[in-house]
Amino acid sequence: MTFQNKAAEAVRLIRREAEATRAAGGQVYMTSSFQTQSVPLLHVVASNGLDVEVLFIDTGYHFAETYGFVDALSRRFGIDVRWIGSSAQHAALPDGGARALPEYYRSPDACCRRNKVMPLREVLRPGDMWVTGVRRDQTSHRSAMDPVMVDGQGVRHVRPMLAWTAGDVAAYAAAFELPAHPLGEKGYTSIGCAPCTARPEVAAGSGSAARGARWAGMQKSECGLHT
Repeated sequence: MTFQNKAAEAVRLIRREAEATRAAGGQVYMTSSFQTQSVPLLHVVASNGLDVEVLFIDTGYHFAETYGFVDALSRRFGIDVRWIGSSAQHAALPDGGARALPEYYRSPDACCRRNKVMPLREVLRPGDMWVTGVRRDQTSHRSAMDPVMVDGQGVRHVRPMLAWTAGDVAAYAAAFELPAHPLGEKGYTSIGCAPCTARPEVAAGSGSAARGARWAGMQKSECGLHT
């Protein structure tokens, strides 16, 4: 299947599931990390007039380039992005020593949970729909996902890009001359929070070429949003 056909199928999937969600009284949301690989799905949503509220989870730890990219894409695509989360959550522990280190050093899982998972959980309600751009070719965990599923909290997960490959993403971006994240020019292929995204040379040998720079050297490949 060509990337054009996959894009058309993505539109049909989102529209169909959104209609069912709203008919049952739910809201429709989409999260985006605003990485280069996230741009095609944002373009699909914007260019097809899909009624989806786009959320950006601001952990307070993103690169300055990411914040600038969010603003640039919002203007280019005409998307009103809702920012959730707050850097006000980042409080140092009162005692000294190792426990006074930032949470992302002490416990990356706890940091992701506090600054990504919990802010999103406060938004999503049972019966709501959550669109994401996860793909099966990204991690072994994602390879077993289904395009549509309802989680234990009653939230409908919709994954319109699940069958896309990295090649499909690149082809779509080239066809529509979509912009890339500014850090891509410095060799970054997967960009998350600054403290847990290693520079390319540090991440060498830390896993897949696409996501090896995330949590390099740790037994971790997911932030917890999709697990």
